[in-house]
Order: sequence, then structure tokens, then C-alpha cells
Amino acid sequence: MVKKLASLAGAGALLLSVAVPVLAWSSDVAFVNNSATAVAGTGLNVQGNGVTVTKASAGDINVRGNNSLTTGDADAYAGALVVANTRISCGRCGGGGRGHTDVAYVNNSAGAGASTGDNGQGNGVTVKKAFAGGINVSGNNRLTTGDATSKARAWTVVNTHWGY
Repeated sequence: MVKKLASLAGAGALLLSVAVPVLAWSSDVAFVNNSATAVAGTGLNVQGNGVTVTKASAGDINVRGNNSLTTGDADAYAGALVVANTRISCGRCGGGGRGHTDVAYVNNSAGAGASTGDNGQGNGVTVKKAFAGGINVSGNNRLTTGDATSKARAWTVVNTHWGY
């Protein structure tokens, strides 16, 4: 009787070891919201010479200005990467009813912007009272901006299985 019970237990264990992997079910669920943003700017620089005169006589008002404005480069890079539910290998995977479900909800974005614009220079004078020949305004303005470079990249890899 003991031999029969031992044999029955061994047969049951063998049956379970074969049947359980066949009936196994697995699932992967991923909710991903991924974004990258980069902004660079060297713009909105202002430079100038100015004067306000209330009263002056001839030859008393002279405004001279030399302006030089140089900005550097504006570089922006944004990258976003999503890898979801990916299995590279499965050593004991077999067919025969085994099930697997992958679900992925992905929002992936990348944005980049660069600007060296909206720079200004100037020479000016405001006179409220002056006599003839009394106003001289002169100036040399030089404005140099750098390069503006922008790159944005987004990658998404979802539910990829290798090794099946």
C-alpha cells in the first residue's frame, strides 16, 4: 500500500511539473509618459548710447557712440527614449497553450529650440531746447550673433520579444 501511495504521489508530481508550465500565463503592463525639452538662447540683448538735453547753446550737444555686440552660439538638444515590455531571451519558453499579454500605453515626445535673435543697438538724443547748429549725433554699431542649432529626437520600442 505504501508503494502504491508513493507511486501515485510521484506520478502526480510528474504530471504537475509538465502541466503547470503549459498552463502558465503572464502579462506585462506599462504606462509611460516620457518627454524631454531643451531651450537655449542668447537673444534679447540691447545696447545703446543716449542723452537728454533740456537747454543748450550752439555746438554744445555732441553724442558719439560706438557699439559692438557679439553673442555666442545657442545650442539645444532634447532626447527621449522608451523601451517597454521587452524580453531578450526566454530559456524555458515553449508553446502548447502558454500565454503572454503585453500592454503598453506610451506618450513619448522631445522638443528643442534655440535662438540668437531680438538683439538691438542704437544711438539717440532727446533735445527740448537748443539753438541752431547745436546738435551732432554720430555712432558706429556692430552686431554679431552666433549660430542657433536645435535637435530633438524621440525613440519608442514597445512589446518586442526576442529569443522565442
